[in-house]
Amino acid sequence: MKRPDSDLIRRLIKSKALNSGKKVGSPNHWNALHQQRPWTLDKILGLPYFYLSYRNMEEFDFTTGDDFPDANDGTLLGNPVKVIEKKHNGVDVVRSYAHSAEFVYEEFVLSAKTDIQLELHDGSVATAPVNYWGIVNAFNNETDCSDALTLFIEYPEAPKQVLVWEGWADSNNVVEPNGQSIQKINMVMAPDYEEDLREWYQHLLARGLFVENRGGFDQFASGLTGQAGNYYLFICKLMSYIKYGDKHVVEVTPTPDKLAKAKRNPVNRKRPWAKSSGPHVLLLDRMPTEKTESTGTHASPKPHKRRGYWKTLRDPIYRHHPQYQKQIFVKPCFVGEKQVTYEGNIYRLVEPLEEIA
Repeated sequence: MKRPDSDLIRRLIKSKALNSGKKVGSPNHWNALHQQRPWTLDKILGLPYFYLSYRNMEEFDFTTGDDFPDANDGTLLGNPVKVIEKKHNGVDVVRSYAHSAEFVYEEFVLSAKTDIQLELHDGSVATAPVNYWGIVNAFNNETDCSDALTLFIEYPEAPKQVLVWEGWADSNNVVEPNGQSIQKINMVMAPDYEEDLREWYQHLLARGLFVENRGGFDQFASGLTGQAGNYYLFICKLMSYIKYGDKHVVEVTPTPDKLAKAKRNPVNRKRPWAKSSGPHVLLLDRMPTEKTESTGTHASPKPHKRRGYWKTLRDPIYRHHPQYQKQIFVKPCFVGEKQVTYEGNIYRLVEPLEEIA
């Protein structure tokens, strides 16, 4: 099973942003905060990965529909909203937000793409496509919430370039004057990495390989951090949709025989992406099957998701229930087999993290 992000991985390795023989990212600050070993390419390619680069981030519809519970104050089932604030024209504050939901994985890779506005050295603004390939480490405890990112940013148009942002998303709970609970997100570039990036920036300027804009390095770094913030909020919207939307998370991995054959193939010796074991994560409303449609009164249905719905407890047997004569939300569920093998790949349903109350 070819990874759909394999071409991007190949370009990142070729640009030396990813190095198959050395540790990737995770400088000292990251290790201290997250208490983990630095990444290696083999470990990264063994992580679950989302491939969402088949359309721009803004084109995804991660709303859950009117039939799912949504409070009037902007929160979803009591969960706080994650908000990133940016200043517009130095005066107005523009908010970007996403409903908060647990990340379905603690560590994963996600690729995406979008178009951004770049300020050129002459002050003009141009639209440029960018590809994102990020390694995410969700980190939570009782006193802190800091989801760490290593984000590779590829500018595919000339002059082609790959930049990297490393840091984390600090989250602080705040109660607004209207009583709404929000999580204000502050994207923090790792200090050690910022230092290295500044040296790299100055080195390019000294060699005449880079034209400095009016804001200098601070504006350059702020632009990268802004892109990391948009990428992080995209992930938050995805995770909220996974929890409350009408599709289930399904992991797709090659069968052991298929994977072993790929690893033995000498052609793949310098193609680590071709023999990776990380599951490709899909959002599906039904499992693939090679079975033909059954007929009859008791025919087994194809594996599929049954949508959540509202019901009113009218039956007298519920008269002692606190929601008697009121509506309750019946959560979505999955009907049928939770693991199938199809065309040499194993499709496995990832169970929801928790019940929807």
